[in-house]
Amino acid sequence: MEGNPGDPGQPRADARDPGKSQGNPAGKDQGLHPGRAVRTSGVTQKLHLTEGQREILRHLPPGLKKKIRSALEAILENPAAGKPLRETLQGLRSYRIGNFRVVYRMEGYKIVLVDVGPRKTIYQKVVLELKQQRRS
Repeated sequence: MEGNPGDPGQPRADARDPGKSQGNPAGKDQGLHPGRAVRTSGVTQKLHLTEGQREILRHLPPGLKKKIRSALEAILENPAAGKPLRETLQGLRSYRIGNFRVVYRMEGYKIVLVDVGPRKTIYQKVVLELKQQRRS
């Protein structure tokens, strides 16, 4: 076993504990599943994605997909984690992932993903989508 270069008697800081689970050993994609539920504080929150949203998320670069998945998990654990939006986007929340944003709304125990995209364009895109939905 390699030691810590600063103190040869100590294990390396990144040494893994063989008694602990190492995550997803089969390497399976744990994906974003519709209706996925997380129980927090006795309340079960559910995430709702459309088929189109799942398809878009499937084709994102792996690093970004992983960050979005982590953000969605954080939102499920604490739906108030995102910043409340104002004016025409009132009732929606935005969760920051670097230069990307996850826009969602809470409907009782449901978390509904509205859209995900770059901060520079996501809010304009969501406003246009909401206008189109109102016309329909």
